[in-house]
Amino acid sequence: MSTSTSDATAYPYPILSRLHELGGKPNRQKILRTTQELTANAASVDSIYGEHGHAFLTMPAAAYQALNGGIAFVHPIRPDPNPVIIAGATAAVIAEAVRQHSVSQKSYKLMRQVQTTLRKMLLDSSDEIYWRRMRQDVILYSGRTVLELLTHMNTTYGSFTEAERRDVTARLDVPWEGGPLEAVIQQIQEASEAFGTGGGALTETQKRDRLYDLVNASNLLPEACQRWRMRPEIDKSWNDACVHFQQFANDRDETQTAAGAGFHANHIEMALAANADALATINSQMANLGVTNSAQAATILDLTTRLAANSAAHQAYRDNITHRPGNGGRGGSRGGSNRGGRQPPPPPAADERVYEYCWTHGSWAHQGCDCRNPGEGHQATATFDNRMNGSDRRCT
Repeated sequence: MSTSTSDATAYPYPILSRLHELGGKPNRQKILRTTQELTANAASVDSIYGEHGHAFLTMPAAAYQALNGGIAFVHPIRPDPNPVIIAGATAAVIAEAVRQHSVSQKSYKLMRQVQTTLRKMLLDSSDEIYWRRMRQDVILYSGRTVLELLTHMNTTYGSFTEAERRDVTARLDVPWEGGPLEAVIQQIQEASEAFGTGGGALTETQKRDRLYDLVNASNLLPEACQRWRMRPEIDKSWNDACVHFQQFANDRDETQTAAGAGFHANHIEMALAANADALATINSQMANLGVTNSAQAATILDLTTRLAANSAAHQAYRDNITHRPGNGGRGGSRGGSNRGGRQPPPPPAADERVYEYCWTHGSWAHQGCDCRNPGEGHQATATFDNRMNGSDRRCT
């Protein structure tokens, strides 16, 4: 990010989430969310003071030390107005002292700018009544650091009650029943963060074991659980667990999707067969009855028409299923004169006159509506006069 940080729009969260609802009071969950957004803003501005930008402005010393790999953080102090020059120093030493002093001044000024911008964001996230105790005479809130304001909010409104503890524990115990595994990982992570606000965040090992317990209890990924148990302990971090079980869950989802598609296609085939049998029965009955009554004839004709339309709809839906990529369908390239990239049926005899047009095969021994091997995008109503951009095979 640019070091020009007085503009709030330059931050990931230019407007923080409100600390309370309209007419309500701040609570622990809202304080946690707002603090996370504020810390993300602070960390997004590079500094010479550490690898995490200016996150030290929003985090307690112990929390930042843990984030910083266990290295204690020394808060920067205002540099002297002028560089310290050692008597008798060479020109090169003097130049380096001047350079370092300039860097220190710029970095300290940047930190102050970030502090000012973050403070305003935080104050704007709540009604002033909840900050009033922190206001000072004359300078109001200018003398308060962001961390002081956050500490006030957590101390006054962010206590972790026993009721909330029970609620978080209950959410942590919600079983996995086969939905997205990401939701299970998220529920564990959120529970850990909630416990953290009460001073007792879950350890990486506790989160890892909780994920395993939930997956194992579901009986949905037995192979994943077995392989996890066989892993060496050094390869069983929280992140390792997330990656391991997510891979098996993804494979399970893909397998179920493929199986479901096959079942659906078989269901369509059965419906087509049943529809064809019904249509054949009606035609046979019409031939045997020799219907003369016009009312009966109209009724049977209407039924026949509806059955034929229903059969065509089923056929079109089956074609749509079988031609999808990855479903083992027959769809192919539309290049060339043979649409769909498939071989046409055998041509008619040399002495046979061809009057029919098929969108997929061109001039052939069947119409497009009777084609048994249609190409992708097949137009059943195409004719010689209106080919609908179909095949021109044997049409010249």
